[in-house]
Amino acid sequence: MSYIDYGDKYLLVSYHPTGEYEKQPAYISSIWQYSETVYSMYDRSGKLLFRASVDSSPDYDAIVSSGNGL
Repeated sequence: MSYIDYGDKYLLVSYHPTGEYEKQPAYISSIWQYSETVYSMYDRSGKLLFRASVDSSPDYDAIVSSGNGL
């Protein structure tokens, strides 16, 4: 998770695995995964200003936003 301070508000950027690649090389040292990047902005009192999500899965290519901001 990343934290970015904007003075009167702050942005959290987090990454979440959403699934594994269907076809992967036979001999690799890691498991390849699709992921979702979530952007959440809060004011200093902790009130959520907006939350947006971007998913890298091939069957889901959309941006979902809640609140004002994106």
